[in-house]
Amino acid sequence: MNIVQKGHEFIQERSCLHFREHDPVALARQTNITYLYYTFSEVLESCCLKFYNKPRGRRLVLITPLCKLPAQAGHATLHAMGLHHEKKFGFRDNEAKAVMFPDKCAQRIDALKIFEETLDDLSLQIHSNGR
Repeated sequence: MNIVQKGHEFIQERSCLHFREHDPVALARQTNITYLYYTFSEVLESCCLKFYNKPRGRRLVLITPLCKLPAQAGHATLHAMGLHHEKKFGFRDNEAKAVMFPDKCAQRIDALKIFEETLDDLSLQIHSNGR
């Protein structure tokens, strides 16, 4: 399992989100669709990068050598999904919950409990690594 898959698993365990892999070429041919596209870089910089994300189409997720933990790959994924934060701070709680816990989620209560219990640990893992 690569770091992207581990990042997806990390998010899925703490939210109502589920990720599925698709052929990016087939997705690029479709209209009115938004998808995440992961690319790996050898540049030694944080994987917590702000990108301009189009409302539709391909959203780039850059995975760097400093992006070693599942929490860091998950963090980069959430940026590509539209969540942003100020430098040295985590995502805003209410914005993160709006993205990660849609109203129609069977496991919402259990996932929210795990999210709340691990939120502080997640912020420390992300923001103590070179930013």
